[in-house]
Amino acid sequence: MPEPTPLASSGSADVALIRGVAATLAEPAALEHAREMLAAAEADVGLLAPHCRACGRCCDFDAAGHRLYVSTAELALLVADDAREPGETLRCPYQQGSACTVRENRPLGCRVFFCDAALAASMRAVYERHHAGFRQLHEALSVPYFYVELTAGLSIYTHGP
Repeated sequence: MPEPTPLASSGSADVALIRGVAATLAEPAALEHAREMLAAAEADVGLLAPHCRACGRCCDFDAAGHRLYVSTAELALLVADDAREPGETLRCPYQQGSACTVRENRPLGCRVFFCDAALAASMRAVYERHHAGFRQLHEALSVPYFYVELTAGLSIYTHGP
């Protein structure tokens, strides 16, 4: 898995993240390409025939014992829909009840996470393959690549450094 980008300790990294998201938002082709990459990942996940009970427990990151990391472009897709204010806890602010309010633009990590541990290795391979595409997108656009925990990235984007 990629290494997270350290942010909170560095105000300049926070500013760079905000600028990277803004640069991505200003480039409609980048957003469309990101959507296409997510759709391709979704198709690959579908080939594995996972089952989701749509319970929404995975959106409570703290209780589920995991974190959701996103690239700059994925964060841009989310805030393009709705720059939601993160809450006090490690919980997805885009969850309403057990439903996802940004399902079409949900990050790669959401698309490959299933409660079925038997699928973990296969989903990790799908994640790695498609995440590499996001890194290439950032390079092609000369947009700073960040890999940040979702709620931290949203907090920085909505509140500034």
